[in-house]
Amino acid sequence: MNGVIDKLSSRRGETLAETLISMAVIVLAAALAAVMLTAAYRINLLAKSADEAYNSELSAAECQTGEPLGREKAVIKIKSSVSDAERVEAEIYVYGSDSLRSYSSAGAGG
Repeated sequence: MNGVIDKLSSRRGETLAETLISMAVIVLAAALAAVMLTAAYRINLLAKSADEAYNSELSAAECQTGEPLGREKAVIKIKSSVSDAERVEAEIYVYGSDSLRSYSSAGAGG
């Protein structure tokens, strides 16, 4: 502790080695900060692009816009404690994409 107080009260300046080392530390910290900011910016752009694509697909699936992806038959089984299971077949349209889908009864969407 006395060494720090002696150095602070001394009239001698910093040595060249100390000055160069402190400058190197500052330059290294600035370079790392620049790399981190660049990486964060790229990640943010990727996240924004993925979010826009997801919202576009979700909107198309929910609004059931455009041509349906296909027309399929769905089988619905209704079980009741009062009667035997009833089986109903319905034709449905499929909207959206391979990852997000929406269904409507034939003739209801579009």
